[in-house]
Amino acid sequence: MKQPFPKYAFFNNELYVSVKTIEPVPTTGRDAAIVCRRASGNAAEAEERYVEQRLWLEAASAVNETARSRGLVTSQSPAHEKIALFRSLFKGRPDVHAHGFRRKDGGIGYVPACENEWKRGVCPRVENAHTKCSLCEKQAFAPLTDSTIISHFKGLDDRFRDVFGLYVLNEDSTTSLLVMDFDEGEWQDAARAVREAAKSHGLQASVERSRSGNGCHIWFFFECPVSAKLARDFGSALISEAMAHAKSVGFDAYDRMFPAQTTIPEGGFGNLIAAPFQGRAQRRGNSVFVDEQLRPYPDQWLFLSKVGKLSEEAARAVVDSHAGAPLGSLQDEHGVPWKGRAEKPLSRESFTGFLDIVESDMIYVPESALSAEAANAVKRAAAFAN
Repeated sequence: MKQPFPKYAFFNNELYVSVKTIEPVPTTGRDAAIVCRRASGNAAEAEERYVEQRLWLEAASAVNETARSRGLVTSQSPAHEKIALFRSLFKGRPDVHAHGFRRKDGGIGYVPACENEWKRGVCPRVENAHTKCSLCEKQAFAPLTDSTIISHFKGLDDRFRDVFGLYVLNEDSTTSLLVMDFDEGEWQDAARAVREAAKSHGLQASVERSRSGNGCHIWFFFECPVSAKLARDFGSALISEAMAHAKSVGFDAYDRMFPAQTTIPEGGFGNLIAAPFQGRAQRRGNSVFVDEQLRPYPDQWLFLSKVGKLSEEAARAVVDSHAGAPLGSLQDEHGVPWKGRAEKPLSRESFTGFLDIVESDMIYVPESALSAEAANAVKRAAAFAN
């Protein structure tokens, strides 16, 4: 069986990816040339270089060993290295995960993966489909195995039972990650705004195009589990900053954050988030991570191996820096929702033109006359802490 041509090679301590092969003129007797570019950075802007095929093959022969020594994983890395990387980032509650199923309407639903699921005489859902798995005396939750992850990557089950999700809220109300969910609306602009807000704090936001392709998940990974409250406060601060600088970040695009609660709800596990890289969606260009232009990274594994994790101190710094920001709070010091106000009042410069407010079945304020700061103030005046 013919071996695939090696995609990566290291030169001068830099990882390069092959772009194409230029065959020589037969009469010259020269070796073929490999056109390559640096694997990191923006592919569209990367400078292309030429390497003799012989030198490329020599450098590529030890690429896996070199990549492993530098903590890099690529699409050519062994499967066990990819799975280990995946597990190191996408950490949910360790004792239970969810698997999908096809709903009657054709959509996807999720239930906890249980060894006793649908066993007659054992699983109470056989008699009552509305039984809560979290309260079941016969529960025997299945572990998240490597084969489960691989099946998720392949995405071959028409019933969606090979899709899995993570319960991100641990029993002690901590979490190892935070995910922002943006759907419909101007989710593309929202993703860019949140990414820029994170970058302003020296942090990385990892943007995954959702399974449907009509939204995105923005992932943040913590070095160690942090309290769910801190994670959610951190996410709220970034979203508020994004809303202050981009009018397109509105309530129609922003859906929710995961974890969706700060403590474990009684009789449940908290909300779950579907894991990325679902095979069926990947084949449509979805459920993958995208760059600033919302284009899938050429090598998803190389991207993940370079993702930076947040420390608890970094998350707290973002929350603390937001405490006295001009966006203000959604409530006053006594917890009254409708009395929250901005620390810095709006000025004439906050409006780009004449503001014509229309009172009808609702109050209508045209966005065209509002700066991003003023638009955010209006949104916050119409919202309250829930």
